[in-house]
Formats: sequence, structure tokens, C-alpha cells
Amino acid sequence: MPSGLAPKDLCEDLKRELEWEGFGNIAPNVFGHPSPGLVSLRDILDGLDIGKRVFVLSARSLDVFATLPLRKLVDQSWNFDDLAKGYRTFLKRFAVFADSNGGGATRLTGSEAFIVRTLLIHWFRRVTLHDPQIPAELLPEEWPGHHAYELCHRIYQLIYRDAEAFLNQTVDSSGGRLPDLAPWFFQRFGGLT
Repeated sequence: MPSGLAPKDLCEDLKRELEWEGFGNIAPNVFGHPSPGLVSLRDILDGLDIGKRVFVLSARSLDVFATLPLRKLVDQSWNFDDLAKGYRTFLKRFAVFADSNGGGATRLTGSEAFIVRTLLIHWFRRVTLHDPQIPAELLPEEWPGHHAYELCHRIYQLIYRDAEAFLNQTVDSSGGRLPDLAPWFFQRFGGLT
């Protein structure tokens, strides 16, 4: 156990770290995640020096038994209110850019497109890093995460060329050269045109 931490403090630290990574508290001292990042989980356990004091299991639902409905378990285990609030804040903050460079009234310069793209991804990641990516059929109705993803994709699609052109021009003017964009770059958000 890390020096100076009482067992109660250690449990609270572990709970906070797991929830930060999108784990849900499915029962007392039992956390679940539909697709956990095992490297992050290892980092948490090692950072708290409790790797040899916890069990990490992989599980699946056995449909042959009458059990608690999965939707109810998800609702009880994850606090979607804070996550939904984060997605709604993202939507409110970036909705104004949905028509930028796409024929709307606002046309962004290259430097503005670069700044908006940087902030767009930063804020989107701030929310999605805490999203456990629960399957859509188990999420609350009108889940704002879907709208946020669509908005982020639409804005990114509208501004990425101008942002890249600005970045290339800036690096070129300083005597450098950026490598060509890798093919995976164009696969973001299901494909960029």
C-alpha cells in the first residue's frame, strides 16, 4: 500500500481513478467496463501499488439465466448525468462552427481553423475519455454523445484542410517541412473527404 494512505483513502482513490477511466460501480467494490483499456488499468493499479491486491476478471452475460436486465444494471452502475452534461457543453460551445468554411456566414482563416480544430479535439477528448462507450441500445434516450460525435465530425470535415494548410505554411516558412499525411488521418470519424 502506498505510504500514508489508509485503506479507506486507497479505496476512494481507486474508485475515483476507475470512474475517471469510464468504469462503473456495478456492486460494492466491483467495477465493470464494456471495453477497458488494460494498459490504463495496469497504470492505475501500479500507481496505487495494489496490483497484487485486486482481481481483474473478464466476464460475459449468460443469457440462459433470468438475471437483472442489462439496461437496468448499466443505469445503476454508471452516472450518465455528468457525462451527458459534458457532451451538452461541448455541443453548445462548438455548434457555432458547424457551418464555418462550408458556405455559412462565418468563414475562418487558416489560423482560426487550426485553433478551432485544436480546441475542438481537445474538448471532445475531454468528454470522450470518460465515456465507457456503452452500446447505443443501453444508453439513455436522446443520448447527447451521438450528437456531439456528429457535430465534431462535421466541423472537423469542414475545417481540417484549412487547418492543415496553415500548419504546413507555418512550418514551411520556418525552414522545415511536415511529412505527408498518413492514410489513417483520412479515416478519422469514419472517413474524411
